[in-house]
Amino acid sequence: MPNKKTSLFTALLLSSLVLSTVIVACSPGPVSNPTPTLASSPQETSTPRSGLPSGIGSTPTTGLSLPTPIPTATPTANIAQAPTPRPVNTATPTPTATRAPVNIDQSASSFKGKWGLTGKGAGEFNIPRGIAIAPNGDVYIADTFNERVQVFNAGGQYLREWRGPGGRLWGIDLDNNGRVFVTVPDKNIIMVYSTQGDVIGSLDGTGTEHGSFSYPFDVSIGPNGYIYVADTFNFRIQVFDPSFKFLFAFTNMRGDHLERVSGVAVDVLGYVYAVDNRNRVVKYTWAGAYVTDWGDPGMGPGQFNDPQAVAVDLGGNVYVVDYENHRVQMFTSNGRFIRQWGGFGTADGQFRYARGIAVADDGTLYVADSNSDRIQVIGKGIPQHTAIDPRLLPEPTPTPRPAPYFQNTWGSRGKEDGQFNFPRGVAVGGGSIYVADTFNLRIQKFTKDGTFVKAWAMPSGQPWGIAASTDGAVYVTDPAASVLYKFNAEGALLQKWGGRGSAPGQLDNPFGVAVGQDGRVYVADTFNNRIQVFTPDGGHLGTFGAYGTGNGQFNAARGVAVDPQNNVYVLDGENARVQKFDSAWKFVGAWGSKGSGAGQLNFPTGISVDARGHTYVADYHNHRIDRFDASGKPLSTFGGKFGNSLGLLRFPRAVAVDMDGTAYVADSNNDRIQVYR
Repeated sequence: MPNKKTSLFTALLLSSLVLSTVIVACSPGPVSNPTPTLASSPQETSTPRSGLPSGIGSTPTTGLSLPTPIPTATPTANIAQAPTPRPVNTATPTPTATRAPVNIDQSASSFKGKWGLTGKGAGEFNIPRGIAIAPNGDVYIADTFNERVQVFNAGGQYLREWRGPGGRLWGIDLDNNGRVFVTVPDKNIIMVYSTQGDVIGSLDGTGTEHGSFSYPFDVSIGPNGYIYVADTFNFRIQVFDPSFKFLFAFTNMRGDHLERVSGVAVDVLGYVYAVDNRNRVVKYTWAGAYVTDWGDPGMGPGQFNDPQAVAVDLGGNVYVVDYENHRVQMFTSNGRFIRQWGGFGTADGQFRYARGIAVADDGTLYVADSNSDRIQVIGKGIPQHTAIDPRLLPEPTPTPRPAPYFQNTWGSRGKEDGQFNFPRGVAVGGGSIYVADTFNLRIQKFTKDGTFVKAWAMPSGQPWGIAASTDGAVYVTDPAASVLYKFNAEGALLQKWGGRGSAPGQLDNPFGVAVGQDGRVYVADTFNNRIQVFTPDGGHLGTFGAYGTGNGQFNAARGVAVDPQNNVYVLDGENARVQKFDSAWKFVGAWGSKGSGAGQLNFPTGISVDARGHTYVADYHNHRIDRFDASGKPLSTFGGKFGNSLGLLRFPRAVAVDMDGTAYVADSNNDRIQVYR
């Protein structure tokens, strides 16, 4: 079940996540004490349970019983009937003392409280499954066989409820805009509500095509606002943008596929965790690239018997509801077992077929103890023995997210496809993104959503600046060799020119390159303190600039950009400014000074310009991108704080802006590309 989303994306960005078991479709309408037929657990019924501890299934309570205090779009119609799902785990489990795994933590310090009874009244449940936590700490419960959502405060006090569309509710999560997403598997629909229960919209449709579902068990919202749906019997995860537009789906993992994915969760870095019917946890990047997996059948630590739900805390620790083993297991983000809680039973801290989980910002766990019709509260605070990188924790005082807004990210440190080692250049051209993967001595090509396309090695030296023309040519600077390489879009070397020197056509440590609308190639001849202009095949057309601090003079020209009118923008590095020239290379104006205030620059290293003439500067030592209008007036910044969380930057070297205003940033010391809009 998903973890709590705070307003992390209003500073570093948000966070995110999928669930459960098979049911037979029932008629819509109010529940009148039905007896559900559940393939995976024949013991489940909607009638009051026998053998429950005192206070469960008898007199209702209104709050949480605590040994120690806890701080406190329009839906579419004509939905097709869902197909009958295939049964799974039909053997009747026989819970005995031997079924409980060893070394389970049932201490009083772990159990913190509980609430709930069997029934239809306020605060009562009929097999609760999904749990989500709002930024204010309120707890949202998918009360499955009562076909409703109930809302409680963090102490278990009932607040309100609303009915679903007719059908059993399973997965639930909230985004940072106050929207509540609820899956209704037997209707193949994800309903979207306000926090007060007003219908906002829906995602629906029965089938196997993209955007349609077959028993979607769970839903989770990622840090970029993307909606991740566990499309259970289509054996995949589908991803939608915040406006409900289908983006992509994924299922592959290390040579095989997800099978009956029941739970999904997304962490604050955008990694996706799924649990499936093969008794494992599978970890992906936000875009569906396989990272790792762990688990196999069994009762030992790190083994599973029908895992049903997953959640992730702010430190990246992963919590799995191990359904048939009646426990919750905790792991590091890469699968190292840490601890476990539970055991079969109805005592405090024990579970009977738990199905849902959510984790609060302070590490408190809320578990849907489904067959006991209650919510149990476990632990508080992240265990001290759990290793947590403090850089992954939320900023103590989130600040408003600046524009352009963070959209996506891809990449990590390494040599594999899609990984980087200090990328220093990025370019947009022909619908593709090209990255100068500097210390891996190669160029990598991606689609605009970060899907790897291909890579090719440099003929020699390290790639630095990179530009792509409308005819598919890719130009790359090699400062150490003082040459410019020209490739086609597939990586074939077409030409090179330059060579160290100060004569026309020679170069001395060229850092930046740009291509105008007319095909002219502009090279930032950095140590010669000038811009040189060439034809697409290397013919020398002219030079402008000289060493100095005056207008039209440069001190380390590190970057160059050209707008659609062929105005030229030069990043005058050591003078900490941008200079603008017209299409005849005549000086127009300059802006910027050294510092960290608005409009100031501190070791700027890259520049790009959009269709409106707005310039974007990679402000290396200020760990941000500065955006100026066509006259040099500061508009906004993004990044602006050293870090490796989503949206933050560590020594960004380059930026490239598409004509639609999407900015791609080489976040060099984080070995990734970040995308803003």
